[in-house]
Amino acid sequence: MIIQIERMYKQGIKKFPNCTKLHISFAFFYMERLHANAKAYEEFVMAERAVPSFVEQFIIYRFKKIIKEKLEENKEESKISEAEE
Repeated sequence: MIIQIERMYKQGIKKFPNCTKLHISFAFFYMERLHANAKAYEEFVMAERAVPSFVEQFIIYRFKKIIKEKLEENKEESKISEAEE
């Protein structure tokens, strides 16, 4: 089911590449359902290129920042676990 949803998002983006709302929604799907923060970040970058409204710009900025913080936190945790070994 999740694979089908992902395929539908990809088809939608292929058909409407400049739809900011679609990119943001797909990014949330990656974050919430697939826990794929790197892919979500990529979708937020694509949403930025699609000329977002002011509110959409804020959403993109906020969630890109959250994802960056999570990725940095994960890197720090992996460094600590490697040092402990």
